[in-house]
Amino acid sequence: MLYVIKKDGTREEFNPQKIVAAVNKSAERILYTFSDEEKDFICRFAQEHADSLGKNEIEIQEMHNIVEGALERVNPAVAKSYRDYRNYKLDFIHMMDDVYTKSQAIRYIGDKSNANTDSALVATKRSLIFNELNKELYQKFFMTTEEIQACRDGYIYIHDMSARRDTMNCCLFNVQEVLKGGFEMGNLWYNEPKTLDVAFDVIGDIVLSAASQQYGGFTVPNIELILEPYAEKSYAAGLRVLRVPGPAVPIRADRRRKQVVLPAFLISVVDCRDAIHRVSTFFRRTPCVFRAIPWDSSRCPQV
Repeated sequence: MLYVIKKDGTREEFNPQKIVAAVNKSAERILYTFSDEEKDFICRFAQEHADSLGKNEIEIQEMHNIVEGALERVNPAVAKSYRDYRNYKLDFIHMMDDVYTKSQAIRYIGDKSNANTDSALVATKRSLIFNELNKELYQKFFMTTEEIQACRDGYIYIHDMSARRDTMNCCLFNVQEVLKGGFEMGNLWYNEPKTLDVAFDVIGDIVLSAASQQYGGFTVPNIELILEPYAEKSYAAGLRVLRVPGPAVPIRADRRRKQVVLPAFLISVVDCRDAIHRVSTFFRRTPCVFRAIPWDSSRCPQV
């Protein structure tokens, strides 16, 4: 009885049908189908060469080599596909071994490569470990051998390889389009704001949620133009509160604009800024907030 010693050290009885299943997968990758005669030849070839070794046990690597020899006789293209898949699995074994080593260092020593991350937190540890895997996958599938060599030699540096496969960076976010007509975020429906202070609160929620899903800078451009319609609504609401007939209305309306819209704007700016600075993402990154200088000459943006 012939036994095959697997990678984990366990023994398994030699089964030619498992060889057939393996070589069929390799043939499918190049759109080739074995005939019954070719399958029989591969099984006989493997059985005879394994028996010729005169052993009761054979390592799985030796069996792979025997199968490759059989495939070279039948179809060299399938043999190459089989060999490439073996090397692919070996590459992943080495990759996962590197990731495991780095994950152990992150768990027990911590990570000081980024001052914006607190590797003492469990959520950050998980993210850092995932980033190590993502970095290896990026190098494997998106970088050429020359690029990898240049990185190792220090000639080039590719920033944030751990994030490039599944997100974006330095986003110019179109908040105005999100706010129009309302939107859904986190399984909750947000109605379009009706006042300036509510618009600020909602924009703060949007920035915190969206900025945590990408890396690099996050910008909301032309904030004064985005907020203009909501300032107008607050202004109109102030007029409804102070409704006085006669020629004094324009004067009182202008006074109401200063009394209602401007304080609401100043308070909301501070609240929105503080909320964004106070609440960090799960990765312990805090969005950096900038305020734009308004260029629009109309009434409400200048407020």
